[in-house]
Amino acid sequence: MMRRLLAGLLWFGAAPSGAASAQEAVTSLALGAVSVRFADQAAFAATTISPALSLRGQRAAVNLGGTFSQVSGGFSQQGSASLALFTPASARGWMGELGGSFGGSSFPDGAATAQGLATARLHWLGVAFSAWAGASVGSMYDGALWRSVRQSQVGVSVPWAVSQLTLAASPSVTDDTLAYTDFLGLVTTAFGPIDLAASVGGRAGASLPIPGGDERLWGGLTLTAWLAPRLSLLVGAGTYPVDVTQGFPAGEYVSASLRLGTFRPTRAAAAATARRIRREARATGLQAATLRRVAVDEIELRVRAPGADRVEVMGDLTRWAPVALVRGRDGLWRGRFASKASVLELVLRLDGGPWLIPPGADQATDEFGGRSGRMAIPGM
Repeated sequence: MMRRLLAGLLWFGAAPSGAASAQEAVTSLALGAVSVRFADQAAFAATTISPALSLRGQRAAVNLGGTFSQVSGGFSQQGSASLALFTPASARGWMGELGGSFGGSSFPDGAATAQGLATARLHWLGVAFSAWAGASVGSMYDGALWRSVRQSQVGVSVPWAVSQLTLAASPSVTDDTLAYTDFLGLVTTAFGPIDLAASVGGRAGASLPIPGGDERLWGGLTLTAWLAPRLSLLVGAGTYPVDVTQGFPAGEYVSASLRLGTFRPTRAAAAATARRIRREARATGLQAATLRRVAVDEIELRVRAPGADRVEVMGDLTRWAPVALVRGRDGLWRGRFASKASVLELVLRLDGGPWLIPPGADQATDEFGGRSGRMAIPGM
């Protein structure tokens, strides 16, 4: 159940933005190896191959995935499929979702598991954060019995700087006898070509009578190194709790794989770029830059660079000719320019050094490979 909750945080926490994006189809193939140790058992290793297909449109999203593992004694298979349908977002940011998922697994000894869930959620898409709440009903097969499952979910996702924090809680009831709540926190961030995802979870509720322990705390870390636009190396390690519905014991894992096909998520790529821009600017003493409209046809640029003796700007405001700013008594460098634009591109230079993208600006690249910063101007 916790592995499904973690996948739900990664998928449903991002689903609203994905639903509003342009249509896309992404396929990938991951080749790797994993070492797993269940509670009170010796560790075992396996080689894996994992194909996946993701289809996303304005109002729907489909995910298909599977993993084939070679273990001692034969092969095991796991597969999953999910569908989500979204309503148009309202003017206040509300959006509905209906979906379903089905998955299963089989093992060399003939054992098999399966699960199917129908889900309804309501999302609120805010500027500072987004949140969702919903419920799922369905059945799980643990290899011997089908069990009914009822689950509810609440969650919130908060972006800050170049990272994102997602928190979720999922109360569950299995067969009307086992009641418990799983809590999960997920932090994602990026450093250059590296994406990081760290999760921590906890469980509260009834003692769970399943071999493999009543694990209450767990966590994991996944590192994705982008070697090329469609090639990445994934390394992960962590622990997970008992899967109540399918009867899997708690365990520990270490994995590594090479993934072909999928692109880097837009948010992660933007986060890495933003970190680099701030690092480059701070290294030269450029601390901040802001634009504000002082008249319908006039904009003021302010730059904080206390150690500089000369600050220049070049961009749309100056018809791409270098123009020196003036330092005021408060230490800020200022310049006023005629413009009615709401978005501008520019670069800054301190003491004749390299041209820099202002901190906080989005990077823009022209047809010749030149870089500049794209900045929006707040209204009056």
